Amino acid sequence: MHTCTDYCLRKKECRFGFGEENKLIQFVAIARPGTRIVEEKEAELKINPWDTYLAAMQKKIPDRHGQMQYVSADTLCFDVHAAREDKVCPVWTFWKTRAVWPLDSTEGESYCEDSLMRFKPVRALADVKGNHATYSAAMIAFLEHRHCPAGLQRQVARARLDHDTE
Repeated sequence: MHTCTDYCLRKKECRFGFGEENKLIQFVAIARPGTRIVEEKEAELKINPWDTYLAAMQKKIPDRHGQMQYVSADTLCFDVHAAREDKVCPVWTFWKTRAVWPLDSTEGESYCEDSLMRFKPVRALADVKGNHATYSAAMIAFLEHRHCPAGLQRQVARARLDHDTE
């Protein structure tokens, strides 16, 4: 097993694998919506990956009966979309990735918003919060949803446990 070093991050790729299989994994910076990452070599701004995800989730084609159907499954979240079927490793730039407790604190709201954007399958930005008044309320509801990743549930549970034992 390989542990990535600063060298890997500077090269933006890493050889990773188990046993005989060694796979080259490329790191891709995923900027938070509303921010843009500009590479030195690139003179123009690219479409943000979040914009690409929403466009993919909105795309429809006719089925065999002529009814318009979404191309992407309603279970596809931005985190999976950004990894491009495990071909790249997203590096979440400007995102809150560390769980905090309580969720309804200022920092908690920001974490909830970012986590919902990454892990909740949505077709529009308004779907992230849904009909909830706050991102923390939407997060609490999502934590109990069947599409919520177990890793996210564990992160939040760990943050709550750490907070309660302080």
